[in-house]
Amino acid sequence: MYKLSNPMKFAAYAFAALVTIGAAGGAIAHGGATGIVKQRMDAMSNLADTMKKLAGMMRGQVPYSPIVVRKSAKKIAGHSGDALTRLFPEGSIKGPSEARHAIWADWDTFKRYSVQMEVLANGLASAANNGLAANSAASGALQDANTEAPEIMRTGAMTHDAEKLASMPADGLFTLIARTCSSCHEKFRLKK
Repeated sequence: MYKLSNPMKFAAYAFAALVTIGAAGGAIAHGGATGIVKQRMDAMSNLADTMKKLAGMMRGQVPYSPIVVRKSAKKIAGHSGDALTRLFPEGSIKGPSEARHAIWADWDTFKRYSVQMEVLANGLASAANNGLAANSAASGALQDANTEAPEIMRTGAMTHDAEKLASMPADGLFTLIARTCSSCHEKFRLKK
């Protein structure tokens, strides 16, 4: 049996090896992307992971946790708005980028999606305690024809009214965030 002469040194080497392997794996997953293209691919991967984590909760497959919803929503908001648009400087389409030229040709729409995602994610953070529509005090807003919440849910029409968003059930806001992502990808992301 082999005995380690210096377990701390071995742990440091093992940790360094794992970091190196992880970094190499990330580079392979992003097709060798570097610079701003890699930064935005990493940000998009982070967003996708966060959305997947929330999806199970919103479908009732995982127990609902307002703390996890709030934290995840803040993470989404942190990758949206100006933080997202800064990752797309004009002409940054070299290499393995999945960005379409349409982003820069229709910058106003791209920016609108990014801001919409940020607003909705902040709304989700505020609405985290509302829970899911089926068992939420906010579900009454979905049944009240005189409120704006059903219109937002049905049409995806944007509102910047933080109070209205905070009164919605969390799964309704999650659905709107997912629709925003999907609409943006449909228009601005290359098909694989």
